[in-house]
Amino acid sequence: MKPVVLVVAGFDPSGGAGILRDVRAVESLGARARAVVTAITAQDEYRFSGFHTVDAASVNAQVRVAAGSAPPAAVKIGMLGSRDNCEAMATFLEGQGGSAAVVLDPVLRASTGAELIDDSALDALRDVLLPLATLVTPNVPEAEVLTGATIRGPGDMIAAARDLLESGVGAVLLKGGHMDTDPVVDVLVRRGEKTLRMEHPRQHGGIHGSGCLLSSTVAAHLALGQGLEDAVRQGVNVVVEEIRRNPLR
Repeated sequence: MKPVVLVVAGFDPSGGAGILRDVRAVESLGARARAVVTAITAQDEYRFSGFHTVDAASVNAQVRVAAGSAPPAAVKIGMLGSRDNCEAMATFLEGQGGSAAVVLDPVLRASTGAELIDDSALDALRDVLLPLATLVTPNVPEAEVLTGATIRGPGDMIAAARDLLESGVGAVLLKGGHMDTDPVVDVLVRRGEKTLRMEHPRQHGGIHGSGCLLSSTVAAHLALGQGLEDAVRQGVNVVVEEIRRNPLR
């Protein structure tokens, strides 16, 4: 039986980000994806027109079906959209008793800059979901929002990641693509372990849904039995290669 990755995320009709990107990434690696839609967005690589959050009762119903017959080996959580959905996922994860690796991509804004979460939902994500996550994968702007810190370089990244560890999350992968550095620096910070610093040359352009691709790739590798460090390296490498092959200009 293929291990199951439960993907919890918003729907992007372009397929570049959100749950469609997640499912493709998971299944390309040989795992089995089950999907729960938390929001319907109207966007593509260049435009964002708005979104509608799916209510928590519908999210709970989807989770019961998706996870009921095939308990997940890993859970990837992306856009949630509301405090109720954050709390619904926290309740589900608590019921799993830590049996699944949890990769939390704290989606706060669309790639076009549109806000995807309000203050109440942000508080719930930070206070209720972070302590249940195996790994959280913020970019620099997201880490600044979550910690209140100003991040200007790799030293600031490590300090912010250590602040996030205080929430109870198992590990932090802080992505440095938004900083104006070459090479790009990503850091994996874990409690009681040496910080892993990953560098790769900056490339021109980017891709829509890079955070979705990275977090779902990591979740799939964890479900397939890889260790956290190897899974993270694989996720970073997949995004770097995708930007090289299919950059947005």
